[in-house]
Formats: sequence, structure tokens, C-alpha cells
Amino acid sequence: MKAVASLFLSLSFAFALTADLKETRTLSLPAENIELLEIDCGGGYLKIKGDKQSDEIKVKAEIYVNVVDMNDFKKIVKEQLQLKLSKDGNKAVLLANFGKSSSFFSGFLSSGVDKRINLFIEIPEPLNLLIDDGSGDIAINNAKGNISIDDGSGSIEVLSAGGKIKIDDGSGDIEVRNIGGDVYIDDRSGEILCDGIDGDCNIDDNSGNIIVKNVGSDVTIENGNGSIEIDTVNGDVIIKDNGSGRVVITGVKGRVYRHDEE
Repeated sequence: MKAVASLFLSLSFAFALTADLKETRTLSLPAENIELLEIDCGGGYLKIKGDKQSDEIKVKAEIYVNVVDMNDFKKIVKEQLQLKLSKDGNKAVLLANFGKSSSFFSGFLSSGVDKRINLFIEIPEPLNLLIDDGSGDIAINNAKGNISIDDGSGSIEVLSAGGKIKIDDGSGDIEVRNIGGDVYIDDRSGEILCDGIDGDCNIDDNSGNIIVKNVGSDVTIENGNGSIEIDTVNGDVIIKDNGSGRVVITGVKGRVYRHDEE
């Protein structure tokens, strides 16, 4: 019994010592002749804001490692951090991730340690975005170019975008509002809200409730599990499949096709 109590106290003390140590870095790149920003990032929050007055890409990276000793933090960051903003032809490439350690000591030290990079990015409004994200929430506001997101997990929010939106998501809620182009969403799980879409709205969802409203053209939905609510659509509504859950459709100017009822 004493051995168990001693082990519990040791573990409690060890957990009490762990904490997030943080370092902040900034990157920038002139946006002249750049049409696309390609982002490859791992764990951490990603926030992108478009600015019509800006002529460069600005990045603030908050680097977190869950260790108590600053020397350990510095070793992990030095050997594993991959943080670079560069130009490749007419595109900019941002890499923000933790790679494998080049030394046994650093690899052993960081095994099982939480490491993440929160990114705050300011871009010129017209810039297109191509995002490959591992985990963590994504928020994009006022980006007027086309946006493509491949995300593992975490919520996604896209507000006031001017171009076409394409989202391939593993898990997490998705909110898309005030979009000037078409919207394509392929989602495994999570709630979906689309509101104020000027073009078509296409959703293929495995599970989770879906709300779509105020769409300028057609709506196409295939849903495995969850309710569907659709309101105010100028074009047609096509429900390819709805495995379970209620379906409520109102305010459609075009025709409504329900393949799930055939």
C-alpha cells in the first residue's frame, strides 16, 4: 500500500512540474507576384485574416512545448522545429511543424510531449489559400481568393470569403458564412452550418447535423447520419441520401429532389 501511495505521489509531482513553455517568432514575405499561399502545419491554432491594404504576408508563430525545463525546450525547438516562409515561383510556402529529432537524446526527451504551433497570419485579400492542417481549430476571415482546406481534426470557421471554398475534414464542426463563390464540403463527422453562399453549396457528410440557408444557387447534400435543415435557396435542392435524422426544407425557389425517398 505504501509503495502504491509513493508511486501516486511521484506521478502527481511529475505532472505538477509539466507546463507549456513558449517562444514567439515572426516571419514576413513581400506578396508581389504571389497568387497562392500554401500552408503545411501540424498541431495548433490557425488564424488567417485578409487585409486589402496589405502588400505582404505576415506570420506570428507561437511555439509551445509541454516541458518544465527551458534547456529541454530549447533543445527540442532547435532540433525539431520546422518554421519557414519562402517564395516558390508565384506562390508562397509556409511550413510550420515539428519534425523528427536528429539525435537520440532529443527524440527520447520529446517522446509523448505535447508540441504545437499557433499561427496568426495576415495576407492581402486576393491571395488564394491551400491549407494542409493536422489538428487544431482554423479561423479564416475576409480572404477574397479561393480557399482549399485539408484538415485532420478541429473546428473550421470561414467568414466573408470571396472565392470558391473547398473543405476536406476529418472531424470537427464547420461554419461557413458570407461566401462569394461555390462551397464544397467533404466531412466525416461534426456539425455543419452554411449561411450566405452566393454560388452552389455541396455537402457530403458522414455524420452530424447540417444547416444550410440563404444560398444563391443549388444545394446538394449527402448525409449518413444527422438532421438536415434547409431554408431560402434560389436554385434547386438535391438530397442524394440521408441515412437517419429529420429533414426540413423551406423557402426553395427551384425544385426539390429527394433521392432518399425514392
